[in-house]
Amino acid sequence: MALNFEVPLPGAAIGGHHVSSAQRLARGTLAAIDAVKNQPLYHHVETGDILVRLKQLAYLATESADHLLDASDILSAAARKAAGLGDEHAHPSVISAASRRVRLAGELTALAPEASVEAAAHFATEMRRRSRPLPVTGEDVALSATQYTALQAAARGHVRVTEMLGKQYVHNRDGGMTISTIRSLEAKGLLQREPLPASFSGSEPRARLHLTAGGVAALARAYGRPHPAAPDTRIAPKPALGSTAARTR
Repeated sequence: MALNFEVPLPGAAIGGHHVSSAQRLARGTLAAIDAVKNQPLYHHVETGDILVRLKQLAYLATESADHLLDASDILSAAARKAAGLGDEHAHPSVISAASRRVRLAGELTALAPEASVEAAAHFATEMRRRSRPLPVTGEDVALSATQYTALQAAARGHVRVTEMLGKQYVHNRDGGMTISTIRSLEAKGLLQREPLPASFSGSEPRARLHLTAGGVAALARAYGRPHPAAPDTRIAPKPALGSTAARTR
């Protein structure tokens, strides 16, 4: 789950959905820990380490929500004070104080997607290895190697889509992803877009990609299965002229 914590523009308010996202992450992580503990799995060292990291994630998500609540309170108090003085704008120091808390909230959960995906992959693979049924529902969706890679990248919070001059562009941390792959996963109902706040007034629309419930189930089923390597999109270097001439003589 990639949380969308952006530093607010001057005069912007912290939306309640930011706080609820962090709180939902904490609750969901604790629920996942309980679910894993109830599975008849062999809890070796790696499993124990991942459970500890999930507990840390739940704690960090709770702290993140607290920082967002603080930022919201700071802005709300400043807005009331400004209204009383007949001033529509909060003092820059107030905006700075709220922004620091929003930034810290984002940093606390910055690695949440990575930790969640790592845990899901480990437990799904372990259950498949022990012939245990995965607790997922819905139709099993076939994924190509490229689609599987893109779905994983989206689950890790690495993929964004921007629109410029009527065209859409994919931004992936590791590169090598096309808008056609994203659209194919959206058509399967595995991905959805979350609009992101504007970086500045008049900036181009942008969105972060999230897995739908169907996308989560598809990725969980894919873990533990053999996957063909994704095609190498790099351009092969051209042979040197000297070596080509040597072969043709």
